[in-house]
Amino acid sequence: MPLLPRLILLLLSIITLYTSSLVYIKELAQNYLADMAPPSAIDIRGLTDTEALIYPNPLTVNEVAERRTKAGKLVAGVAAGTSSDNFRGKTHGKLAKRFDHLISEESKSRGLSSLKGAAKFLSTPGIISLGGGLPCSEYFPIQDLSMTVPVAPDFSEEGTAKSGVVVKTGKYDTTQGDGTYDLSICLNYGQGTGSAQLLRFVVEHTEMAHSPPYKDWQCAMSIGSTMALEQAYRIFTERGDFILSEQYTFASAVETALPLGCKFLGIKMDSEGLMPEDMDDILSNWDVKARGARKPHLLYTVPTGQNPSGATQSVERRKELYKVCQKHDVFVIEDEPYYFLQMQPYTGADAPPAAPPANNEEFLRQLVPSLLSLDTDGRVMRLDSFSKVIAPGTRTGWVTASAQIVERFVRHNEVSAQNPSGLAAITLYKLLDETWGHDGYLEWLRHLRVEYTGRRDALLAACEKFLPKDIITWTPPAAGMFLWLEVNLDNHPDAGKKSILEIEDEMFLACVEKGVLLSKGSWFLGDKTKEPTQLFLRATFAAATAEKMEQAIERVGVAVREAFGVKAVKPYNIFPASSTTNMKLSITLLTTLAALAAAASPAIKREDCADYGEQCVFDENCCEGICDHLLEELLKAQRHKPIPIIIIALKRIRHPLKRNARLDKQIKAQTPLPPLIKRPKQEPHKALAEPVPEGDERGAEFVEADVARAVGVEAVEEGAPRGEEGPEAAELAELDGAAAGGVEHADHEGDGVRVEGGPVAVDEGGGELGLGEVAAV
Repeated sequence: MPLLPRLILLLLSIITLYTSSLVYIKELAQNYLADMAPPSAIDIRGLTDTEALIYPNPLTVNEVAERRTKAGKLVAGVAAGTSSDNFRGKTHGKLAKRFDHLISEESKSRGLSSLKGAAKFLSTPGIISLGGGLPCSEYFPIQDLSMTVPVAPDFSEEGTAKSGVVVKTGKYDTTQGDGTYDLSICLNYGQGTGSAQLLRFVVEHTEMAHSPPYKDWQCAMSIGSTMALEQAYRIFTERGDFILSEQYTFASAVETALPLGCKFLGIKMDSEGLMPEDMDDILSNWDVKARGARKPHLLYTVPTGQNPSGATQSVERRKELYKVCQKHDVFVIEDEPYYFLQMQPYTGADAPPAAPPANNEEFLRQLVPSLLSLDTDGRVMRLDSFSKVIAPGTRTGWVTASAQIVERFVRHNEVSAQNPSGLAAITLYKLLDETWGHDGYLEWLRHLRVEYTGRRDALLAACEKFLPKDIITWTPPAAGMFLWLEVNLDNHPDAGKKSILEIEDEMFLACVEKGVLLSKGSWFLGDKTKEPTQLFLRATFAAATAEKMEQAIERVGVAVREAFGVKAVKPYNIFPASSTTNMKLSITLLTTLAALAAAASPAIKREDCADYGEQCVFDENCCEGICDHLLEELLKAQRHKPIPIIIIALKRIRHPLKRNARLDKQIKAQTPLPPLIKRPKQEPHKALAEPVPEGDERGAEFVEADVARAVGVEAVEEGAPRGEEGPEAAELAELDGAAAGGVEHADHEGDGVRVEGGPVAVDEGGGELGLGEVAAV
């Protein structure tokens, strides 16, 4: 080759080498500065509206299948080494930042396990192992396992019994069949990353659900989130450090940190959980000398369905929190056991539930983006678990973080827990990977979403029905398993005399005495050195049936009212089953009540109530069914526009004086009565929806008859004479006088009845269930 071309090639080579060196030196310098610079000099680049939240091509189930087909059969034998890199798709973004300056001395001192490291040679073809002490599989006394599991679309226990799939696994499925994982592998020792077979599934699942926006993210299996959390503390903290968290947080998170010499510092909360502005204020004004510790650099948070508050951080709140963490160089432990228990919006006790996602793609789109999906720096370590979505006894989960952090986690695994139980791992693999696949698992998660929405709604309906709202308030949770009840102590008889902890303990024990176990709010305080300023109780809707939850909340309502010295009221039960007198109602009163309900709420129809149909049998169950159904409609109407005539009718039913002999005989004989209400012959009288005019002298009995005629009911019969003696007669006379005069009237036994011809005035009173109590429901 001539000299000139050689010189040109040499010059180009030198330029290329020089350029490459500059790039390499620049990257080294950037990493060094990021590791050593104070927080104020760290890159705090914020997120754009689309970055990390809307990635252009999220991994799909079909793409996972194509990727597996291309890769071929997974071959991973006993103690096989593995890495997330083997199962990830094409990543995007930059390499994660390095966090050497935040890693503890303990974690830095961990090296590769010699025995675990030698296992990589086991995959060498033809090698005979005389190295590691791996037991021979012929001495494992389990030859095969079999289990029945549910499949879509019917995941119920009844459906599983009818159409469940029987899944079997043997000891040598990989060598004597076409299996990928068997008992000879899972029952032997494994690597600190966990089994390759299960790791592949969770890596693919993580990519589908979160798609971390940096290049070198990895996963490793864990022995559940609590063990993973303890290991995370050891990676990032020294004795004496503060750990940031929500003001009220998972009790085990605090109790795990205390033996490590760490203290929790609670951040103020609102309905969306942790408040980033308070965290920013604390860190910006941190005084090392006053606090006796260095500035915190670790945050523990449960962003979705937070335990215990049930709060869920919005997308905006998560972005704000992440920016504060970037600003102060804080590393985040994102504990998300309830992430896939996000529920439908709460629509109220009387409204139909919101429609669930129609398919798996819509389900994933509706999930609130995780902090991991926002993490452009690699400063989030996410803890996932099968405990809440499969079973806690599996003691299996996984962590996701940058390659640097996962490597430190695996080094810890190798000399401690090592890896999840082999029996748990193969059970999960057979269920999730071989039977359901990613599509089936997402369908299962959608099933849980619907089930937990129903459970939450049942608990909230019971709270609305039985708890005094002037004492206890709550925010409907959007995810998780918990309802956070805030107790207003303003009217507690011992407020200011006893501490909040003393009152909390009394209320807790009062509920236990009533047969209900709640959790004390103080159990969840991050900083237990401070006295709480509010009283909370935590209820869960995860385990009990809807009927048991209603029964429990009713008992809680009684306990709370007794603690506050408030008279207990059992709403809606106007006709106690033990009262035969209350069961003996005249057709006059019942038809009047039905007419009033029809006038106040035109939507009500006789055929809507199973107990109040065309052929009504006037027995105990029937009466109670009628009253519950009609009273709910009346109370709804009463809340919008108080109608004294409705309240008068309710009061008369509570104290039924008017009876007729023919009806009494039919009740005793339990013979069917003719229809109580004929089809309306004309439009209801407009006066039914208006207050009784002041000075109306017709009397309540005439008003009843007028009401009955207006809607076309049968003739009103005469009742007991006005001169009948007894307290009920006196009380009825009082009501009739009030209705006729429409003026304020002194009550007979202090039951709180006052009629003013318009909205009903209510005062405190005693005696049996009266107007004041009904109106207050």
